[in-house]
Amino acid sequence: MMTTYLFYDLETSGLNPCFDQVYQFAAIRTDLELNNLEEIEIEVKPTCDIIPSPMAMVTHQVPISKLLKEGVSEALAIEKIHKLFNQPGTISLGYNTLTFDDEFLRFNFYRHLLTPYTHQFKDNCCRMDLYPMLIFYYLYRPKCLNWPEINAKISFRLEHLSSHNQLADGQAHHAMVDVRATLALAKLLKQADAEIWNYLQGFFNKFTEQERHANLPEIKISANSYKIGLMIDPKLGSNINFQAPLINLGLHRHYKNQNCWLRLDRDLTQSTTENILEHTWVINKKWCEAPFILPLKPRFIRYDDQINKILENNLKFLAAHPELLKIIIEHYLEYKHPIQPNTDIDAMLYQMGFMNPQDEFLTKKFHEATPTEKIKLKNNFTNHELQGLAERYLGRFYPDMLSQKEKLKFMDYLAIVYEREDIQITDYKCKPKALRKAILKEIALLIQNENFSDEQSYCLKDLQNYLEALTINH
Repeated sequence: MMTTYLFYDLETSGLNPCFDQVYQFAAIRTDLELNNLEEIEIEVKPTCDIIPSPMAMVTHQVPISKLLKEGVSEALAIEKIHKLFNQPGTISLGYNTLTFDDEFLRFNFYRHLLTPYTHQFKDNCCRMDLYPMLIFYYLYRPKCLNWPEINAKISFRLEHLSSHNQLADGQAHHAMVDVRATLALAKLLKQADAEIWNYLQGFFNKFTEQERHANLPEIKISANSYKIGLMIDPKLGSNINFQAPLINLGLHRHYKNQNCWLRLDRDLTQSTTENILEHTWVINKKWCEAPFILPLKPRFIRYDDQINKILENNLKFLAAHPELLKIIIEHYLEYKHPIQPNTDIDAMLYQMGFMNPQDEFLTKKFHEATPTEKIKLKNNFTNHELQGLAERYLGRFYPDMLSQKEKLKFMDYLAIVYEREDIQITDYKCKPKALRKAILKEIALLIQNENFSDEQSYCLKDLQNYLEALTINH
């Protein structure tokens, strides 16, 4: 089995992974020495029930009329992408992909009745992300790149890094241009220090990361021992050099792939039993994802002495008040995300959990089947959510195959998307799905109030024409 990197990027209809779709997908597969093996580009037709965000169209500047003319069916595109990610030995990665793109694809896989998680662990597949790796190089090998400054502040945006280091030619936010820039960036980092590259790759391997976690130093608070570490995460911001000290509270009791870490750079010393949780900042860290946790040793620390003083005071305070630490631990290890009762079927990935073997087998058969056979297979799913997803999938791509009752149900759903303003379709965070009438109003305001380039204005007008022409009888 050959291990390969799959560098990829998406341009999408919007930012909501539950309700938006891929419009452009690009990828370059390489060997482990970063030599190109293949390039893939896919443009995707808009799907009837997904209303694009005007600002997304302004950003990537891919006219919707072009996608309608040249794109492939979303069903075919997502199935092909799924196969690319699940090719044995594939390490999928990009720039900031674990923050956005990977979750976006998980929901797209789920919506299309494809296994949403297998590309993370099955057949020696796994994921990486170049963005947190870049931050590590910035801290410990700063001469590896020309760092762009925008408004007297270093920018880590890919388009700025690309222009300052001649990574790729072409328009930023075009999927293949961004993939080429990401691959060129990876080559620069690996060439600058291959040892760091290999070390960082270990953070995306569960066994390696768990071993590193086990070897972290410990401190005693009351009668208990706690791992202590140094977190490196792009989300922390440049003002503290993307670092914070923290102690491990333990494995989450309900989300078994998450460790809870208490940040110690926020003053806890004024806390009481009543307000302790107001003073805390806990990170739920998943295995094989940023943040990176290093030993809390002086040679790794890049924050200032003020944080060290806060750290020392907090450790003394917790040692003197172990009952407060117990409150923190019990709250965060037991906390469960609330389940929203009105979550739409397209957004129920996390509520549904993993497929059982029977349903996984049926989804595979579903994709191999003819449209007529798909109708029959739909009713064989033991999982109610999968049955609903199959029905909606058929409504999008094979509406004539539905029974009259099923067709009317899908048309009622489209009527909400196209015509209603008094009803919301919401995801697992209560965020609403974009509806046509609201987006048409947004476009009108943007055209009236914003200064756009000719290309951006064309994309907005093109989207407006597309939305105005949508009919329920798609």
